Amino acid sequence: SHLAHVPYDEFVERVCKKGELDDEMNERLLAAAAKQCKLRYVASISDKGASVGLMEVPVGSPLGQLSGTGNLLEFHTKYFDPYPLVVQGAGAGGEKQASGV
Repeated sequence: SHLAHVPYDEFVERVCKKGELDDEMNERLLAAAAKQCKLRYVASISDKGASVGLMEVPVGSPLGQLSGTGNLLEFHTKYFDPYPLVVQGAGAGGEKQASGV
């Protein structure tokens, strides 16, 4: 993003107070919806490494159906492919999240 190297105070001013990313995010939301997808923050770990970021996911997928503060893990393995093993639960607050792990 064009704000990746902006100092924190400037970032807060531009994004939170002036809404600089609103148009960009709205475009991403509309583009995802046109493909029957939703935007979700996704963390992925594989034998090739790890990544975290905002991704388009199909609306019918477990991540696409997630709402509110819920969290889930999908395990894609030799035995759970193409249908992953899904563990889903509350994600609000440290105690609830920690108990799910």
